[in-house]
Order: sequence, then structure tokens, then C-alpha cells
Amino acid sequence: MRPPLVWPTLVLALLLAGCSRSPNRRVWGEVSYKGVAIQAGSIEFIPMEGTGGPSVGSPITDGAYDIPAAKGPLANGTYRVKLVAVRDTGRWPPGPRYAKSMTIREDIFPEEYNSKSKLQVKIDADADRNRLDFHLPKADSGSGK
Repeated sequence: MRPPLVWPTLVLALLLAGCSRSPNRRVWGEVSYKGVAIQAGSIEFIPMEGTGGPSVGSPITDGAYDIPAAKGPLANGTYRVKLVAVRDTGRWPPGPRYAKSMTIREDIFPEEYNSKSKLQVKIDADADRNRLDFHLPKADSGSGK
């Protein structure tokens, strides 16, 4: 009979589990489109095939986002990045206006950066390397002639 080994084994397993590092990493950075910082929006990291865990995201405020490690993506995971932000056009929809009517809003990012995003990132195991900036195509510098 070997019951005396059960308790030391259980204690050792619990100690080792408590010493392991979290697999999640902090991710932060800046977001701009056509050279202009995104004032308000959201960023989402969606796991690609072979990466476990749920999607994680954060608001974008004043051109920056920050996802703390406690809620961050998994180290060594590959994620699709979805960016969402809208701007007020200042135009009203046709028809009568009501107290709760809002002006028309339009997406800042084209669908290639949100609903059909092809942006991908790999989260580094070294937490200090996970500053991920998204400065998407700058405005045309030509005169349009």
C-alpha cells in the first residue's frame, strides 16, 4: 500500500503549478489611419487556427490601446487583428428628425482591416517585445493631378 506518497506528490504538483508563469502577455501600441491617430475605436485579437484561447480586445483611445497581461493574448499565439472606428459625417439621414436622431456615421477603416482583416501578428513570449503599432497606409502625398 502506497498512500503516504499521494500527499507529497499532490503538494509538489500544486507548488509547481503555482510557480509557472502566466501564458498571457500584455500587448500595447498605437493605431493610426492615413497618418491620423484614431481617437476612439477598438482593437481585437482573434486566435488563428492552432492558437487556443478566446479573442481579446481593448478600446483605442487617443491613438493608443493597452491590453494588460491578465486579459492579454497567449504567448506564441498567432492572431488576426480587427480594427474598428467610426467618424461622424455631420449629415442627417433623410426623413424627419426625432429627439434621439443621430447624424450618419461611417467606418474609418476599410473592411480589409476589420470584418475581412488579413492583418496577423504573433505574440512574442518575451513580454517586452509586444508593442504592436498599427500605422496603416498614410494619405497620398501626390497633388492628384
